[in-house]
Amino acid sequence: MAVESEKFKADLLHLSGRGIEATGYEADDGRFVVCKGSGFSMTEVASCPKKNLRAELIAEGKVKNGVFTEDVSFTSKSGAAGCVLGASVDGVRMWK
Repeated sequence: MAVESEKFKADLLHLSGRGIEATGYEADDGRFVVCKGSGFSMTEVASCPKKNLRAELIAEGKVKNGVFTEDVSFTSKSGAAGCVLGASVDGVRMWK
């Protein structure tokens, strides 16, 4: 996966699950940014807490064909991980 981010590779965190690979980093303002080119599960579990946000990202073209088309900022690691994977997950544990 080619990550087109301005962050240095050493600052990048990686997430893997449900057949998805994603890359992100903690921004200076405390938000968590998922990098352009990261994977996005096109399916979600019934209990996914981020259904509306996921639909919004697809509708806005920020996600196409299961891939982020631009860097997207989230309020937390868990929110980012849940949105990427389409499930409720512990982002602190998932992003490594």
